[in-house]
Amino acid sequence: MRTALCRLATWSAGILVAASALGVRAAENAPNAVPAAENAPTTPSASSAPAGPGAPPAPAEPAPPAHGEVEFAQPLTGMTRGDSPNADAVKSPLLPTLSIREQRRWVIAGEIGWNSLPGFGPTLTYNIVPELSLDTGFGVSMVGPKVGLRVRGNLLRSNWTPTFGAAILYGAGTSHQDVDATVRGENVTYRLYRSPFAQFTAGASYTGSDGFAFLAIVGYAILLRENAVFVDGSRDAFDTIRNLAGSGVVVAASFGYAF
Repeated sequence: MRTALCRLATWSAGILVAASALGVRAAENAPNAVPAAENAPTTPSASSAPAGPGAPPAPAEPAPPAHGEVEFAQPLTGMTRGDSPNADAVKSPLLPTLSIREQRRWVIAGEIGWNSLPGFGPTLTYNIVPELSLDTGFGVSMVGPKVGLRVRGNLLRSNWTPTFGAAILYGAGTSHQDVDATVRGENVTYRLYRSPFAQFTAGASYTGSDGFAFLAIVGYAILLRENAVFVDGSRDAFDTIRNLAGSGVVVAASFGYAF
C-alpha cells in the first residue's frame, strides 16, 4: 500500500512539472505571433503610388483637425476651418431706415391764416416721434398779440402725411383800451379782453430730405369766454367785430425749414 501511494505521488509530480513546462513554452512563443491582417500583403493606394511621367501630383490629404476644432463633412459656403456656422455665414436683416421726422426733429416756420396758431407769425415745431409733433407760435391777430400750443398727430412715417391736431390759443386783447373802427361805413367803439380758444384741425404735412417743410390745415376754433364789449357807435358794426373776434373756421398754412 505504501509503495502504491509513493508511485501515485511521483506520477502527480511529474504531470505538474510537464504542465508547467508547456505553459512557459507557450508564453515565450506568444510575442512572435503576428496577426493575419498584418501579415497580409498591402496594396499601394492611389496617393502612395508613384506618379508616372507627366501625371499630376496626387492631392495632399487634409491634416486632421486640431483638438477642439469641428470638422464638417461638407464645408459651408463662405466659411473656413474654425469658423462658427453662425458667424457671418447668414446675412443679418437690414435695419429699418429712420423717418424724415426722426432725422429732422426741429422745424422753424412762418404761419399765416385765419384763427391760426399764431395769427401771423413764426412757429417752432418739435417732432417727438414721427407720429407725434408739438407746435408752438406767437404773432399778431384780430384779438391782439397771440400765442398758441398745438399737439399734432401724424398718420404716416413718410415725408407726406395726413395730420390732425388740437390746440390752445390765447389772445391778449386790447389791454383794456377802447378801439375805434369803421365797418361798411358805420363807426363803432369797442373793447377786447383776453381771448382763450380751443382749436381742432386736420390737414397735411410735408418734410423734405433737403429740409423744406410745409403744413396746411383747416378746422374750427371755439372761443372759451366772451371777449368783446360794446362801448359806442353802430350795433351792427359791433356784431360784425364780435363775430370776427369769436369762434370760427380755421384756415392756415406754414412754410419753413426742418433740421
